[in-house]
Amino acid sequence: MKHSEHILVVPRVALIAAGIPVAHSLLGVDRAAQVCCNLEQLVATAGLFLPRFEMEQDPTYKQIIPYMVFLYERQIFVMQRSAQAGEQRLASAYTVGIGGHVRAGDLGQGGLAAWGKREFMEEVSYEGAFASITCVGVVNDERNQVGMVHLGAVYALHATSDAIAIRSELASGVLMDRAACLAQYDAMETWSQHVVDALIQHNYI
Repeated sequence: MKHSEHILVVPRVALIAAGIPVAHSLLGVDRAAQVCCNLEQLVATAGLFLPRFEMEQDPTYKQIIPYMVFLYERQIFVMQRSAQAGEQRLASAYTVGIGGHVRAGDLGQGGLAAWGKREFMEEVSYEGAFASITCVGVVNDERNQVGMVHLGAVYALHATSDAIAIRSELASGVLMDRAACLAQYDAMETWSQHVVDALIQHNYI
């Protein structure tokens, strides 16, 4: 049950001290690979598992969310969340990332990227392999209640096949090139908008 589950969080003051960008005014993706490395180290040294129902209302902590983005030949997999999505504040929004809360047992095999990949494979059906997984950066947006208490570690899954389809609580999903992706930009959740901006800036799509 949501009220009893404990999820991974890091104190905001610890993130700031380690140079992880979480300033109230900061928006978008910080793409420095060192930032992802610092975050992984901080999860190991300062990460806590605290009750989710408390953390959703407490901005002195940031819930750490691996946010996995599927790329294939300069296309990105764009999905729409179901109206019955588990996180109702994001229901029906378009997204380019799959992520979720991290629980104590999730990190037993590998770090954030490994857990994020496992979560991704539970949410979609994909029959191919991945040529690589790269850190895109850390995404933060504190203009809304969801963003105030979450921090995303963004990873790009570089796929070898386009054999991908939705399942779980997603309503739709399709590979899009840059132009098609930008046509849906205004309907995307804010994290996805920032990630799309970063992917375009660095010529991923």
